Amino acid sequence: MGEKQVFIGLKKFRERKRFRQNQLAEMLGISNTVYNYWEKGRNNPSFVIYQKLIEMGATVEELFGIPYSARADEGEPGLLEEIKNLKKRVEDLERGKSHLSRV
Repeated sequence: MGEKQVFIGLKKFRERKRFRQNQLAEMLGISNTVYNYWEKGRNNPSFVIYQKLIEMGATVEELFGIPYSARADEGEPGLLEEIKNLKKRVEDLERGKSHLSRV
């Protein structure tokens, strides 16, 4: 699950729903510029945004390329574990950004 997959997934979801970037940005409560950065891979959404996207019908597989049926007994982490790992990564990134803003 690389950063490239995330912005490809955002675009796939938006196109599947037939939203324009500015429409989806408005629904998420963000500026079109911020959304555009996400879709181009310049920045990543917060965990809260991922939750909103999933509530709007995005799938984990669509956004992150993680098979919904991923199972631990197949040598892959389970879906719940992947989501926990993602949440931790996002929180770590957000902490890093807040640290930089204090410098």
